[in-house]
Amino acid sequence: MATKRLDDSVLELLGSGVVIYVATRDGANTPSLATAMGVRADSDGRTITLYLPAQSAAETVNNLQANGLFAVTFCRPSDDKTVQLK
Repeated sequence: MATKRLDDSVLELLGSGVVIYVATRDGANTPSLATAMGVRADSDGRTITLYLPAQSAAETVNNLQANGLFAVTFCRPSDDKTVQLK
């Protein structure tokens, strides 16, 4: 199945100074939350890369590696426009 391209309005939001929260869970369904330092969208709009601080996001990264399940929320503080991707 092909990956859908993100809508232009979402891509614009990602480049506008957003706060980024990454939520994961472990095998026992215990949640973990980390704040990402940045995001980069590929030119095709189908892939994003999140930048997480290695030390404070270690549990979140471990969960991502173990099960790949996540939700990421992007919020622009200036107007509270928010998008969540899963």
